[in-house]
Amino acid sequence: MIAAHKNVRILVSLLKQHNIRHIVCSPGSRNMSIVKSVEDDPFFTCYSVVDERSAAYFAVGLSLELRASVAISCTSAQATRNYIPGLTEAYYRKAPILAITADYDENITDQLNMQSLRQMSIPSDCANVSVDIPVIRDEDQEHMATRRINQAIDSLTRNGGGPAHINMRIAKHWARGDDKLEMARKITRHNLHSGNWPSLDGKKIMIAVGQHHSFSDAGQQALEEFVSKYNAVVYVNHISNYHGAGSVNGNIRLFTGHSKHLCPDIAITIGGHFGDYAVDSFFRTSPIEHWRVAEDGNYSDSYSKLKHVFECRELDFFSCMNQQAGGTADHSYLELWQDETDSLTLPETYPLSQAMVAQKLSPSIPSGSVLHFAILNSMRFWEFFPLDHSIRCYCNVAGFGIDGCLSTFLGQSVASEQLCYLVIGDLSFFYDMNSLGIRCLKNNIRIILVNNNGGCEFRLKSNAADKFGDDSNRHIAATDHFGESAEGWVRNNGFNYIGVRSEDELNAASSIMASPSDKPVLMEVFTTIKDDAQALQIINMHLHDQLDLSSGSVKAIKNIRRTVGQHLSRDMKDKLKRFLK
Repeated sequence: MIAAHKNVRILVSLLKQHNIRHIVCSPGSRNMSIVKSVEDDPFFTCYSVVDERSAAYFAVGLSLELRASVAISCTSAQATRNYIPGLTEAYYRKAPILAITADYDENITDQLNMQSLRQMSIPSDCANVSVDIPVIRDEDQEHMATRRINQAIDSLTRNGGGPAHINMRIAKHWARGDDKLEMARKITRHNLHSGNWPSLDGKKIMIAVGQHHSFSDAGQQALEEFVSKYNAVVYVNHISNYHGAGSVNGNIRLFTGHSKHLCPDIAITIGGHFGDYAVDSFFRTSPIEHWRVAEDGNYSDSYSKLKHVFECRELDFFSCMNQQAGGTADHSYLELWQDETDSLTLPETYPLSQAMVAQKLSPSIPSGSVLHFAILNSMRFWEFFPLDHSIRCYCNVAGFGIDGCLSTFLGQSVASEQLCYLVIGDLSFFYDMNSLGIRCLKNNIRIILVNNNGGCEFRLKSNAADKFGDDSNRHIAATDHFGESAEGWVRNNGFNYIGVRSEDELNAASSIMASPSDKPVLMEVFTTIKDDAQALQIINMHLHDQLDLSSGSVKAIKNIRRTVGQHLSRDMKDKLKRFLK
């Protein structure tokens, strides 16, 4: 007999999957749905202990002898406080005790309702992890509950182990549900000593590389070997800083949508944040299985599809997977991505906009340079245009705020001997403009300020503010705040200043920005919100038109490849694609 409560059903399923069989139950009403769901199940062994203080210590003794994790369950309010002494003992002796406290719905807390306390406010030395599980009313809450329960159970044995706390919000004491328990999504942690790593043989695999330092030779070699041994593609953007075998700058393809056939079976994420809305949407809406590889071992369940966490270095992960690779790899998945991305071209003409700036300047940035992007449009437009592979790229996508992009860039430029470029919008620039007065700045600084007198983000078709038109400028979008130009402030701080108001002026300035200078240089390009938004729409429509027209050519290329074999040069493949368009 299992409760209908969705959060209770997830809890019971995960207790089973994580092999937690022993539960010490203290009597009460609020935890009735939990106790009733386990007491008649032969998988569990239940023990009744009336006094919660005694129950927690009793569980410590059980765990000590069984050498296994033990759960304890109690009702709400003062009963939960009685767990504290036993959990303190468990914490300092690292006993894996899972305290499951029953609670009222969140809207009851602090409302002078009977038997309702702040049950999450337990001392820090009573649990490695303490999580709050809501009454589940939608899919997002279900994903959150699944992740949090997995995380709490995992902490019982991670890094030496110890107690954990799950606070279960239960709106109704009891409601019977289907006795056939559905399988909740189990998240499994692995490390180099855990063994029994899952297999990737026969799977379509996408390695998605978030913001990342340049790869070491050993790291790149291990990843390239992985690509050679599996049916894998490496999804990158500029801040991934990976250009090795199997890499595909896939943003230009995912930006258009209509990409279900490009979906992998397994997405393995490495590195930091992507700053890439296209791949985020792709993973969220695709039926993928998500693996996360990171030394911190955090449950980064970005797309609510996390199944495996590998708490190790990326180099170690790829080396281990390479050792257990099966037979000859099928590379059809990589070829599919290459076919679709290589067949896409960009428009040749734009209004004076962030798109034109990226188009004109991206080929002229010297090799070996450092390139920073401010968030949103500054990064979004430049992702469409290729850069020399020796250029290292960065962006403040971790906090994803406009406030420190300039200061972060200036800090790196001071420590670098290379030319350092920053692409930044006016809101980000003026927010952080005081940093131009830092005394130690060097002449290697090149700032590309795109000033459209506001935030283009609010006028994109994808932004809800766009439906208000110019009315959004009153308080939602930030327009008319910082005067007409940054010139006075820039010159006052010892910079060379270049103003650009036309395509010809942009062409002339591009060579100056790539040349040595006796002062740091700032180029201010004056665009409009309308033109910046229109440029993105031009790219979108152009790419969509190509996808509609090129489906036949892509199929033709695949047929030719199957006919003449796998040994065509990249140059020959490109010629075939141009011919077949």
